[in-house]
Amino acid sequence: MLAHRMTRIALWTLAALAVLILAAFLWLRQSPYWAGITLFSENHRVENFRAMERVFPARDVPRAGAVWAFDRAPAPLPETYAFEGEPHNLAAFFDRTETTGLLVVHRGAITHEEYRQGADETSPFTSWSMAKSVLSALIGIAVEEGHIASLRDPIGAYVPALAGSAYGDVPIEDALTMSSGVAFDEDYDNPASDINMLFIRAMAMGVPVEETLAGLDRVRDSGIYNDYVSSDSMALGLVLEAATGMAPADYLASRLWGPMGAESCSPLRRSASTSSSQPREIIAATAFFAAAPCSPSGSGMARLPGRVAARLRTMVWVSVSLGMGASGSGGAAGNAPPSTG
Repeated sequence: MLAHRMTRIALWTLAALAVLILAAFLWLRQSPYWAGITLFSENHRVENFRAMERVFPARDVPRAGAVWAFDRAPAPLPETYAFEGEPHNLAAFFDRTETTGLLVVHRGAITHEEYRQGADETSPFTSWSMAKSVLSALIGIAVEEGHIASLRDPIGAYVPALAGSAYGDVPIEDALTMSSGVAFDEDYDNPASDINMLFIRAMAMGVPVEETLAGLDRVRDSGIYNDYVSSDSMALGLVLEAATGMAPADYLASRLWGPMGAESCSPLRRSASTSSSQPREIIAATAFFAAAPCSPSGSGMARLPGRVAARLRTMVWVSVSLGMGASGSGGAAGNAPPSTG
């Protein structure tokens, strides 16, 4: 009798646990956390990359002023391309690389525009690390405007929270060339890597980005070895914010996104909170260059490269940010980049 009762209790306990597990799974499946868990999953990656605002907090970079658009001169794409002396099918290449969109611009005019895997001209596309180039341009603009005195200034002079850390005496220029000498594990397949833990700490736990960066170690002197790490750009984002006194989203909107005539808002990733309990944009890692309109009056794609090339001096600002001899930069003119490892 006792054994029968114990068996019933065990079965009811297992049934209750099964119900709880199912309920937890269903809740997780409908929660914002699901997109983060499946961010790079093969079955979810394409859709996640079009809805990054569900994965990470974001704030719109507003558009402003007249919209600028490319001319159009439609032309067919070739069916094949040559690689290593052999012809290859172009459509097969798009399938193999999971291409979601292709925009071909020739002499200031769009010659081809197509979208794949459920995307269309209103879909947002995450820029990922292309945002680093935008950040470099903004650093150059900040130099030109006098917010940053010299690219040889140490990062710690602008970000007190990093003074005394591995980043404290790294010149801004060395972070721009990804040669800070600071160790940072950017293995996205390793759940415990520095990049994954940084986002968990910043997005989920509200730990200030500068606190995480301050805990990194130096493995070599700066300026001698290129090592592509997002922590360098995150440190530069903190420099930009401190030097200009503006949130990166606001500086981006007023210096680039609005003046270039973008058609749409561009969501910018931000952390959950900072030491002051205010969200902070993390322009160093990712921006979401959106094609979807941010207001009923806007539509279509914000075409960044042509507009910048046609109306702004971004390439000059990038040169300034790299200390390549632009006048008034305060940087080390003519420096050759560090040798690549």
